[in-house]
Amino acid sequence: MTLDEMKRQKADLLLDFQETEQKLEHLKLKAHALGDRLIKFGVWMQTSPETQVFRHKDAHCGFHPVPTANEYVQALSPEQYFDVAQEIRETSERLEQLRQQKERLGLH
Repeated sequence: MTLDEMKRQKADLLLDFQETEQKLEHLKLKAHALGDRLIKFGVWMQTSPETQVFRHKDAHCGFHPVPTANEYVQALSPEQYFDVAQEIRETSERLEQLRQQKERLGLH
């Protein structure tokens, strides 16, 4: 391997590492936001379900509820939580592999 190829390999590795770190941070922020929506919906269920947990088809109820925003309805779909958690695990594993590669190449 030529010197230029080695430099290119190191540069590619550093870029991949940085992009993977950013992806992991993004996924953690996404997980946090998903959790916040789920918690908020749970609080509504505990404190004021008659006015906060509402679908338009329930309009005949006699209360004056605020329709539940679609983002909170979607928060009840559990598959997205498993998907994000799996992405975080996979990205964390990839980041560890890249960290080990950096160490082998003497990059810190």
